[in-house]
Amino acid sequence: MVLDFQNIDDAIADAKNKSGDISLILGNGFSSAYGECFRYPTLKSRAEIPNLSRPKDRIFEESGSDDFETTMRRMSYTTSMLRLYSQGSSSDICCQIENDRLLIKNALVETLADIHPPSSRSIDSIKYRRTRSLIRKFSRIYSLNYDLLLYWATLNSDSDGEGIIGTDGFYKDGDSLVWRGHPSTATTKIYYLHGGMHLYYDEEDKKIHKLSNQKGKTIISQVRENLNNGHYPCVVTEGSSKDKIKRILESNYLNTSYESLDTLSGSLFTFGASLDKNDNHIFDKASGAPNLHSLYIGVRNPHSASAININARAQEIKKHHDDKNGKQLTLKFYNSSVPGVW
Repeated sequence: MVLDFQNIDDAIADAKNKSGDISLILGNGFSSAYGECFRYPTLKSRAEIPNLSRPKDRIFEESGSDDFETTMRRMSYTTSMLRLYSQGSSSDICCQIENDRLLIKNALVETLADIHPPSSRSIDSIKYRRTRSLIRKFSRIYSLNYDLLLYWATLNSDSDGEGIIGTDGFYKDGDSLVWRGHPSTATTKIYYLHGGMHLYYDEEDKKIHKLSNQKGKTIISQVRENLNNGHYPCVVTEGSSKDKIKRILESNYLNTSYESLDTLSGSLFTFGASLDKNDNHIFDKASGAPNLHSLYIGVRNPHSASAININARAQEIKKHHDDKNGKQLTLKFYNSSVPGVW
């Protein structure tokens, strides 16, 4: 495919010549650009799921993907089709598949906690400077990732002396950080659309809390401790877009973040997002925003099969916007592999 820009900086310069804000959606490619540990094949190989009814590698192999969410989505589709055609006679195998799907779902967060950098200080300041120089250019930043990389990058002012970047709507409440919402005056608003390892629902006050380093405990050590106690973070790890929506609607924080996509204006960038069917709800919602006029899609390898899929999905997103709003969405592509984001 032909790219309109050879790097994201040139694409941002183009967007600045237009009206409105410039926003960003970060996908797994943002995290995997940091290190191999966040790539799907690595996560799959590191995952320990001992109670599966079938070998882990065979399940992923038959799903045709190393991606946990794609695998879970296809497992859900399989059980739906079996129930349809068997008229109840395949209930045992459907239960096995569903149990395995839930084990894989929980293993995703557990594996991320296992392979994750142990603390924000374990990442070189040069890497932070590169990332912060990029994300500082956007008025809204939406993350589809569960890890802590974006969170740490926004806080790591020591790397460049430029201060904390933006706000995610969490504020001090006693010893906790509790979500209250984004102030209208914020210059950069940060949203974790699918939650994150550092976000937890408190059963007592019914609010979303955010972990921070405290009493000698890093965030990752707290996550691992919580997992060992059966307390899972607020994350949307469901396999299909339909199931993700159901999970989002259960949380005021997640739903508020999701609904904010309706109010996007100006230009929207994607970085490291494959535009996969798993995230249809995100890109359909964003492209429906009436005041959005430009979409810049990051492509890592324009000659790959994935680039063909991204292009096809991008055209569908554009059509959705044009049909809904009666006006044309400008669609452009840029090379997201240079310059390095980390």
